[in-house]
Amino acid sequence: MIVDDEEALTWTMMRALLKQADGYEVLVANSGQKALEILERNPIDVVVSDIRMPDIDGLQLLTEIKKRYPQTKVILMTAYGSPELRKEAS
Repeated sequence: MIVDDEEALTWTMMRALLKQADGYEVLVANSGQKALEILERNPIDVVVSDIRMPDIDGLQLLTEIKKRYPQTKVILMTAYGSPELRKEAS
């Protein structure tokens, strides 16, 4: 699942992944809250999420996913990285 509040980016990433990921399903959420709703209804192997989002940010989403769905892997992405942020996310 791809999670980002920039809808155009999520759809671009989805199309790129679908070209490479034959046989996989790619879901899209445009908010952290929507991502949690999708996770309640669907088994998700990997979540790729932006860190900066308005409702639930990527770090909060990571915490919730680890707590509720420990088998789900999470990849966080950001254009505003820092060593402190990297440490907080790990």
